[in-house]
Amino acid sequence: MDDFKINDYITLRLEDGKTNIYIKGKLFEQCKSIMLNIPIADINILEEIESVDEILEISEFSGISLEETIEKDIDLDTEIREQINRITPETEYWVHCSNLQVWAEYEYDTRLIHYNLSFPLLKKLSEVGDFYAEVKFREEIINRLDSRHPNVIRYIIGEGYLDYLNAEEIKTLLTDSEIISILMNNNVGSKLEDFEYEDDFYVYDDYRGLSVCLKHLKNISSSTYKKLLIRILESKNVRLFAFLDEFSDYHAWLDTSEIASILLNAKEAEIISELMKNKKDGQYIIFIYKNLSFKLGGDIVVDNQHVIELNLSGSNLDSFPLQVLQLEKLQVLHIEDNKIKSIPEAINNLQDLKKIYMFRNKLSKIPNFIKKKIEIWL
Repeated sequence: MDDFKINDYITLRLEDGKTNIYIKGKLFEQCKSIMLNIPIADINILEEIESVDEILEISEFSGISLEETIEKDIDLDTEIREQINRITPETEYWVHCSNLQVWAEYEYDTRLIHYNLSFPLLKKLSEVGDFYAEVKFREEIINRLDSRHPNVIRYIIGEGYLDYLNAEEIKTLLTDSEIISILMNNNVGSKLEDFEYEDDFYVYDDYRGLSVCLKHLKNISSSTYKKLLIRILESKNVRLFAFLDEFSDYHAWLDTSEIASILLNAKEAEIISELMKNKKDGQYIIFIYKNLSFKLGGDIVVDNQHVIELNLSGSNLDSFPLQVLQLEKLQVLHIEDNKIKSIPEAINNLQDLKKIYMFRNKLSKIPNFIKKKIEIWL
């Protein structure tokens, strides 16, 4: 079968039953599995539907979302797979030819083919000398971000296309509250009881776009970067917290009192801010949610706005800090490497307290008044 030439840069070939795209004579490797033909005569469909990406999200192919098939590479059942296989290579080839011809004739409008093909293709064209593609590439990045289409926004930012914009354009886009909301909402559960942090759970992949956003803002505007860190913490989303803890330096930008005021109730936030003043200078205080503590560790473990585990080790304490007695839900207290000689009897009032670690202090024996339910390690 003869080559199908779109323009001076794009050529399609059917080779061994597979449609291949060539850019300036070199094979272009990219997903091309979108089987959606848009005749030129029907181009006015865009007056009602914003993009092909939107069509794919609201369409169903044999009872399954095309968007799910393309985006998540899910397994199709045998019946659906057989229906797809009945599409001949020749038919698929001509559909791709038609789609890309329409795309080129309508000035590389990325709404006409799926974003996971249109943007890499436009990028490659701009790199090989297509001047119009170079200009259009930047325009399309901005225009599609402005479309507020969630999957498109996550894709563009997550794949690093912001690198092709200038600092002012990036700052304008990334201070848009709606765009940030989209990056923070990845449609997965955020409840603590639904979250399991496993070794093979790649939380970074859930928030790839948000990570890129933080990187850019840190370099462009420190105040905006800090505001975004606070916004993420205020979401109380445990997945976002896990992402933030592993892939950002928020401890270096927010002091203990700021973090405590977000994660804890007002009373305990004040107590923690006071207690942590004795920590060594330059030592970050690590807050962590209960469901993450076994994996990530932390100085202060939080559950439902209460401190349930507290680490005051090495805080240069001469006496037992009485503020601890006001942490009503405290379960575990680490107070090693201090100079404490006694424990107040009021410690028994902490109904949930189970363990106190007091290695390397000046307390020689466990007081008789300590309830048996409390384990004290000397």
